[in-house]
Formats: sequence, C-alpha cells, structure tokens
Amino acid sequence: MALINYCPTLFAASEWPDAMTGSNLEEDAVGNQILWLLAKVIELRFAPPGSIIPDDDRESLREIGTEVDKWWDDLPSTSRGLSSGEISEDGLSQLWFCVQSAAAGLLYFHLAKILLLEGYIQPQDPNSSEGRYEHESCVEQLHHHSRGIASICFSPGVRDGVLVVAVNPLYYAAKHAPSLSLKVRIWALLDKIEKELGFHTRTRVMELQRELESQISHNV
Repeated sequence: MALINYCPTLFAASEWPDAMTGSNLEEDAVGNQILWLLAKVIELRFAPPGSIIPDDDRESLREIGTEVDKWWDDLPSTSRGLSSGEISEDGLSQLWFCVQSAAAGLLYFHLAKILLLEGYIQPQDPNSSEGRYEHESCVEQLHHHSRGIASICFSPGVRDGVLVVAVNPLYYAAKHAPSLSLKVRIWALLDKIEKELGFHTRTRVMELQRELESQISHNV
C-alpha cells in the first residue's frame, strides 16, 4: 500500500521487530531482512516534502544502498536461483528456486535497488560528460534490475504466492524495461495475475501505459 500511495509504511522501519536485523540465513529470515530494508528505502523515498534536506536525502540513500548491497553480498548462492544459462531475446534468464520465498526476497532486492537508483538519478546535463556518464550508468543499472525482476517472474516453476507479491516489483520493472517488447510482456503478466489470482493490477497497467504515451508524445 505504501508503494501504491507513494508514502512511508504504516509502521516506521525503526519499529519493526529486532529479528529483521538478525544473522539467520534461512530463506524466510533473509526475505524478511530485505523486506525491512525495502521499507527503509520507501520511508526515505516517499517522505513528506520538506522533511529531509536534499543533501541529507542523497547521503541517506547511499547509506541504505550500502546495507542493501551487503544483504546481496551475504546472500547464500542457493538463494539466488539456479540459472539454466539460456538468455531470451529480451535478455532474461531462466531461474529455478528450491524455496519460493528466496524468489520473493530477490524481487524485494531488485525493487529496492530500482527505488534507490531513481533517487540517485539526476537530470542529464548536456554540457557535462561526468553528468552524462552518471546518468547513463544509472539507466543501465535500472535496466539490469528490471530484467532481474522479469527473469524471476517469467521463469518456469515460480508459484502463485510469488506472483502475488511481484505486482509492485513488476510495475517498476515495466517502468524501466529496456525494450517495448519487454514492457508489453510484463503488462500481459500483470493482466494474467488479475484474471487468474484476483489481485488487482489494472490500475498499475493503466499508469504504465499513460506514462509510455506521455514519453512518446514528448519525444515526438
């Protein structure tokens, strides 16, 4: 609900259980840890206007980004999914997860990274090569994490419980998909989730379509 309404979570991340910061490497515990970190990212990204000084905002994003990267570095290889090695035309990998909660945890990781990158990215300065490089680097990373979310959701064997929690990650994956064909595939999957699982996705798809139409008209 926080992601849909672009606001912090109902309970501040500081009020979440201490278990979220533990060293338990079981898949459920690891998933809870990245969910807690995602809540911290949301809390910062969607803070009320004027509550955070811009410079402090970027520094806080970097600090939380370091925590998210550490979560990834500490993640057991068995929780990252087994890749078949086959890459689709859209750049997606086929992944297999022994435990489905590991797939959900990775969705939260990729979503956290996308939200952080959206916070980092600055308007491109045509007169600054350094600014252009930083902008292009952020865009490429956004594409990477978009493909990461899509790879999980389009992999065979991913169960309905994962697809339900994938709705918001899929929205951001479609938003930053590197190709129109991948955007359309994600829209179709969101539509399928609503039809087969009853989880409302139509509003999210309409938002994505309006955003794409706006981008096309702006470029024209």
